[in-house]
Amino acid sequence: MKKPKKGFKFIPRTKEVINILKRYWKRFEETDSEFRHSLQKVEEAMQKELHEPLLEFFWSDNECVGIGTPVNPKIMKLVQRDQLEENK
Repeated sequence: MKKPKKGFKFIPRTKEVINILKRYWKRFEETDSEFRHSLQKVEEAMQKELHEPLLEFFWSDNECVGIGTPVNPKIMKLVQRDQLEENK
């Protein structure tokens, strides 16, 4: 087995370590769920205001890259993130 580089500590996968990680995983899932629920509310408000239920935030590689109707781009082509942030 390779020794870790100097200054790095090897963390064994003991029951104790797994139990600690489970606590953080649970917190991650709760936070992620809250975030997705909040994002859904923002998306629904946008859809309601623009009267278009297919309008959504468009994600690529775990990053929001714009807003559009990816199911049917003829309704609204993707508005790129840089266009939405230009007056920031």
